[in-house]
Amino acid sequence: MGRQVEARAWHVKRRAALASPPWTWQSAAMASPSSPSAGGVVIAVLAVVGALGGLFAGEATIGFLGGLALGVAAAVLIWWRGRG
Repeated sequence: MGRQVEARAWHVKRRAALASPPWTWQSAAMASPSSPSAGGVVIAVLAVVGALGGLFAGEATIGFLGGLALGVAAAVLIWWRGRG
């Protein structure tokens, strides 16, 4: 029992020692308050869905390329809408 208390006290002491001072770069405000939308996940999801659809149709490569093209088009539209 005494050993657990000792280990727990060491852990708390070590965590407090690793805290960053308030004047470091981690406490600085972000340069841009708005975060851009990411379209990369759309590309990945549509490429996989296209490959699976093509696999069931007997043409996995064509399905993958079609899904990839749709994903890139959707990502470009997301990027274009987020610009303004």
